[in-house]
Amino acid sequence: MLFCKYNLSQDDQIWRVIKLKSRNLFYIGMDSETKILMVLLFLTIAVRYLTFRMFTTGGDSINYWFAAKTLYYGIPYVNLDHQTTRFGVIIPLLLSMKMFGTSPLVSALVPVLMTIFQIVLLYKIGVNIHSIKTGFFASLLFMFFPRVLASGGQILPSTFSITYLLMSFYIILKLEGFKKYKIPAISFSAIFFFLAYESKVTNLYFLPGYFLGILLITKNRRDLILFALFLLTMYIGETILYYTGPGNVLGRLGVIMGTHLAQERHVPISFWELFGRFTKLQLWPRIQFYFYFAASFFIFFFRINIKTKIVTVTALIFYIATLFSVKSINPIIPAMPFNDVYLDFGVPFMMLVISVFIFELYDYFKSRYSFLKNNIFSGLLMNISETFTYILIVFFILALSVAVRFSGLLPENAVSKFFNDPFDFSQHKISLFIRYTEIINNAYNRGIPIVSGYKYPVKYYEMYKRIQKHIKKGINLKEACKKEGINLKFYYYIRTSMPLKSMKLVREVFLDLMPDKSRLPRVKKIEINNNLIHFIIKPQFSRGEDIVKFFQNDKSPLVIALRSSNMGPFKIIETDVSGFRQMMERTEFTRQ
Repeated sequence: MLFCKYNLSQDDQIWRVIKLKSRNLFYIGMDSETKILMVLLFLTIAVRYLTFRMFTTGGDSINYWFAAKTLYYGIPYVNLDHQTTRFGVIIPLLLSMKMFGTSPLVSALVPVLMTIFQIVLLYKIGVNIHSIKTGFFASLLFMFFPRVLASGGQILPSTFSITYLLMSFYIILKLEGFKKYKIPAISFSAIFFFLAYESKVTNLYFLPGYFLGILLITKNRRDLILFALFLLTMYIGETILYYTGPGNVLGRLGVIMGTHLAQERHVPISFWELFGRFTKLQLWPRIQFYFYFAASFFIFFFRINIKTKIVTVTALIFYIATLFSVKSINPIIPAMPFNDVYLDFGVPFMMLVISVFIFELYDYFKSRYSFLKNNIFSGLLMNISETFTYILIVFFILALSVAVRFSGLLPENAVSKFFNDPFDFSQHKISLFIRYTEIINNAYNRGIPIVSGYKYPVKYYEMYKRIQKHIKKGINLKEACKKEGINLKFYYYIRTSMPLKSMKLVREVFLDLMPDKSRLPRVKKIEINNNLIHFIIKPQFSRGEDIVKFFQNDKSPLVIALRSSNMGPFKIIETDVSGFRQMMERTEFTRQ
């Protein structure tokens, strides 16, 4: 029986040998905490390799890369909006271009490095506030959180923001030990927090928790004032630059108010519908969020150290502020759409709280029930080296991940989108990055059209135009859709930007051209069988009569660019007009 009392003294000699061998095997002159971090980093790199994703066609990532590319080539930076002013994302990309060039594969370098730094910082914070096992377990939970798996390696604000936030928070936790270097430490913490703000303005919701952390850890109001002054100085400097440059009095906030908050997707909802931001999450993230809220209650009312309570409060303030973030009270209009991505920023703090809760609860029950102390598993863990234990856990996770990849339990589209075959590098996303770059540029230079694989019926284009006319008359988007007999979800499929998503990725990322929009090829369209076909072709091959003849010839070569969607990742297909027609005939519009 696994939970019966187990007399370890009977096997003392065996355990002594196991303990001695395991410790000698993994002795490399580092303390236990560092060795376990090395094990964790090995797992992080392995997971990133297994789950490395193709460049997403969502739009945001492309805009950040294109903005950095614009600065790289010294082209006037004139299009300011809520994305192109996220310099906490754009500047690191620019630096990577300076070192490695503008190949599309370089776009993944900084985000992957950021995810590695996140694991290091999260682990160190977990060790600082509680224990090694808390840091390790919180890092595992964070690493395998669905949204983190999906966004890791992608150019997204959360990928950069989380690194900056954790770095700033870790410095705050260590302020007690800096002594005479406390002022430089506070300044660096403020700089990293400002970079988080530069990546996503809603990271300001973490600020009360950081203020509280400085006050409770150093117990010195001067440190808090210094931190606030550093932030205020940087904000004033930024605002002056926006005023003297673009002429925006409110600085970056003014840019956001004029772009992001003015989007059509912000529609009125009821007060209770605000809570849909959490209740409509996918099942596994929703379970973890609910578990986190329960764990927060436990930590508040039990004797847990003050640093853990600071982590808990910091995350709670962020999520509550996000929940009630609105641009209008009457009627209630959310300032941000209901998207899981807006909750990602607090996930590392959430995982720390969950981990502390689990180990505190386990210790509580272990102190009261002897069977949790005296069983064969406890004996094993007590008598082999701690590092070896964590290595076993890591290899078990990797083996399980590979087994799930090849088990057939997951839908093929999920496998192709999120997982790579570790034994076939030719189909790995890194290899596809290189291959797609070559195919796209060869086709463009030879005058072969690169066609959007998005099926866009003319009737839906007409419907979209009618909805836009309703909006111009002052009707909100939800009501305009009702007038046309569709819901908001379907509306997002018929926006004119949808067939352009894969074209945008081709033009602004994969084509080896200067990012000057006057030089980039325009996206053209032609009607075939009541569908609008969007394509890119080199200007000297783009005469109207030649294009018509081209698409009339079934043997004309084409390159099809399929956008990333629930059906799979961004994909490039070499075919001909006949093959393209067949693909359009069997493609369902709403399943793309």
